[in-house]
Amino acid sequence: MAASRPGSQGALITWLVILAILFVTATIFAFIFQADARRNADSVTTLTGKYRDIITDSEMSGQDVVDLREARSDVRFNASSSTPVLNVAVEQRKLLARTITGNPIAAGAAKDQADRAMADAVTALKAAGISETPASDNLIVALNEVVKIAQGQRGQFVKVQADLAAAKAETLAAIKRADDQAAEHETALAEVRDATAKEIAMATENANASVSSVEGIQKNVTAERDSQTAAYDKLLLDSQAKDVTITDKDKQIAILQTKLAGLRVDTKNAVVRQADGQIIRIPSSSTVYVDLGAGDQVTPGLTFEVYDKNDGVPGIASTDETSMPAGKASIEITRVGATSSEARIIKTRPGYQLTEGDVLGNLVYDPNTKYNFIVFGNFDLDQNGVAVPGDAEVIKRLVTQWGAKIATDVNVDTDFVVLGKEPVVPDFTPEQLQDPEVRARKQAIEGEVEAFNAVKDKARELHIPVLNQNRFLYFIGYYDLARR
Repeated sequence: MAASRPGSQGALITWLVILAILFVTATIFAFIFQADARRNADSVTTLTGKYRDIITDSEMSGQDVVDLREARSDVRFNASSSTPVLNVAVEQRKLLARTITGNPIAAGAAKDQADRAMADAVTALKAAGISETPASDNLIVALNEVVKIAQGQRGQFVKVQADLAAAKAETLAAIKRADDQAAEHETALAEVRDATAKEIAMATENANASVSSVEGIQKNVTAERDSQTAAYDKLLLDSQAKDVTITDKDKQIAILQTKLAGLRVDTKNAVVRQADGQIIRIPSSSTVYVDLGAGDQVTPGLTFEVYDKNDGVPGIASTDETSMPAGKASIEITRVGATSSEARIIKTRPGYQLTEGDVLGNLVYDPNTKYNFIVFGNFDLDQNGVAVPGDAEVIKRLVTQWGAKIATDVNVDTDFVVLGKEPVVPDFTPEQLQDPEVRARKQAIEGEVEAFNAVKDKARELHIPVLNQNRFLYFIGYYDLARR
């Protein structure tokens, strides 16, 4: 065995020592690094839990965070490019709370204050008698609705102010007129006082001058008084004589009205019921010829009711709706000749047949007389249960078209009165009458009823024939045409 060298052994030992030192050092560093790694992992876990309590990973890249980063440049949020976005969000919340409540309070408290303010506003509106209230819990929408309500109330307030100003101006004008009249009366009274004072002064002077003058004045006064008494007695006698004259005139008017009533259209008089013409030929079931021509002032469109030649034209006095003056048929002139005219048959009553010699009647038509008609009220020509003012114009047009005249007032010159449907006041309930529009409508209808009855009563007083709509239409042969 070869002997070892001392130098090699020393080097080996040295390296062993160095390796041991390095191993120990590496082991120490390994323990240190492992401890640092564990502390870093714990720190990361802690930090991750903290920021996840504030924001999630998906929200970190969401639009809200992007908007908060862009809001750093808004001077209202007191931020810079390095300000954390959470601080920007906090500033936004404070600004929103300050905008709503005036104080940078918590968002929940701001929401509660806004809800209470909205509830208080609704209560105040109802207490003020305003039934219209905001219907939205959106603060901006509700605020806009409150503004609209306020604008509407302001409009009403402005109108009330204008009405009040007008009433005040009228009151001031009335006061001024009263003051002016009072001033005029005061001036006149002062003049009377002055004149009286002058007369008293003159009378006093005359009295002081001579007792005889006073006696003369007394005599003059007595004579003047006697003269005034005599004049009064004469005036009284003249007034009594005039009263007697007026009474006599009233009696004469009543007698004349009675006589005039005897000269009016008498529904039982054969002259009044005299036919206007007659059928002279019946060439077909839809056409007839009548003995009225151009010389009789007949025009196309004129209608007649056809009555049996043996019965003649019926009277007009009855107002019974069940016994209308319906004839055998209704006809309309279509072509006018010199002495005769062609007419079409509008309608024939079932069970009746036209014959030559049947007579014609039209209450309005008369070649020799222009009757005066009063047409009053609303009419229901199409028989739909609704009377309208426009149908009265149709009646008036027929009257004037066929030779008569329309009058405006019922008087001794009126020949016939045609009344529309009698107005009826609805039976409104007390609750309905609380509405001003319903009350106004009721008053208007009551006025129509009063006017309707006044015309009817005046016609009866003057013995003027009164016809309702249907009787009038039958008497002119127009009933069936009016319903079309």
